[in-house]
Amino acid sequence: MSWTGAAKKLKKDFPSKVNEEGENIPRDDESDGDELYFTDKDYQMRAPAPKYQRIKTLEQLAMAAGRATRSLKVYVVCAGLVYGNGEDIFYNFFRSAWLSLHPELASLPIVGTGTNVIPTVHVADLTQCIKHLLLSLPPVPLHIKPQQYFVAVDQARHQTQERIMQAISAGMGSGLIKKVELSDVLGEGWVEFLTLDMKFRTSEAFLGLSWHSPTGLSTESMSILNQEFNIYRGLFPLKVFVTGPPAAGKTHFA
Repeated sequence: MSWTGAAKKLKKDFPSKVNEEGENIPRDDESDGDELYFTDKDYQMRAPAPKYQRIKTLEQLAMAAGRATRSLKVYVVCAGLVYGNGEDIFYNFFRSAWLSLHPELASLPIVGTGTNVIPTVHVADLTQCIKHLLLSLPPVPLHIKPQQYFVAVDQARHQTQERIMQAISAGMGSGLIKKVELSDVLGEGWVEFLTLDMKFRTSEAFLGLSWHSPTGLSTESMSILNQEFNIYRGLFPLKVFVTGPPAAGKTHFA
């Protein structure tokens, strides 16, 4: 959340660099729109909301300690909104879709237009990225400044709030969604997460890993996310055996 106040990274503000032949140098933050992706090289652009300033301060102090003492390895991982297994941030939406008996309660909310891009990462992929940093990152020579800041997000493209809500609703329940105004849900704990609008690109150090959920919260991944939610929340079908002597009413109660 140390990025929540950062301004969008627009192409007009960050023009492409050219080589000696006058050709554009390929860039790792390229996108097909006017807005560029944030990468791990942009960590100095972090601008948190006041309530999250302490997070950025801790990140800065940790990285400074790592630079001061090379025997101390410090890595800061900027993760997308975490999902998967029993769910946390998205729990209310998985639960509402799963309990889809009442149309009004089962309709998942979309705040505003729903076109904002939300970065996410499966909890299994996040732990894999952290494990890779701790165990598999090659050593850096003493004369080279080691990379300390990394970005861990899945490789979903154009993952908007509306697409996420549609995927959860269709994959877990009735497929119903509803548009709500920001002013009507300001008191909800999840509103600041659903209204994020940031585009991140995964750090190169993580691209070679075998990703558990590379497509993010999408229709392609909802089958396995549904299974994970049921397992971690203990949502298993109940089996009832009704028995008794003849004419006891077994058929009636069954």
